[in-house]
Amino acid sequence: MPVQDYNEQTELRRYLWAHFSVICTEAERSVYKAYLGRQKAANSPSQDKMLRKMFGDWDDAYIASELRDGFDAFTDRVLQRIESECPELFYLNRCEACGHLVATPKACICSWCGHEWFSRRDEQDRIAEDAINRAEQNLREQAGGHQPPTRPEST
Repeated sequence: MPVQDYNEQTELRRYLWAHFSVICTEAERSVYKAYLGRQKAANSPSQDKMLRKMFGDWDDAYIASELRDGFDAFTDRVLQRIESECPELFYLNRCEACGHLVATPKACICSWCGHEWFSRRDEQDRIAEDAINRAEQNLREQAGGHQPPTRPEST
């Protein structure tokens, strides 16, 4: 059973970045990446220069302006954009018993109420895979149809 109370907005934020960052714009992903770098640098000040190189400069004017009201406010703006522009790409796997967002798109157990739906695991996997594939296709279209190089199949 959950240790903390359910907060819909907090769970939506977590779910977006953990599972559907591919439906975010390149600019939104760069802000997220820089935010992560800043969080890591706060715990490792000696690594600041290297982290800025890896994650982006979190002091950049654009990134700073996007994070001006904090990371949660930034993520809420991203969620609002997705809701208005492409809600069909953001698959929310909800528990049929309590309605809460579950941990992952493929989850078949609710960490909030304990309800399970493993008997429909194949269906759940198909729904989640379709949603993730649509989101990834959207990313490819944003990139002008260019796909990143794939690793050759081993023979």
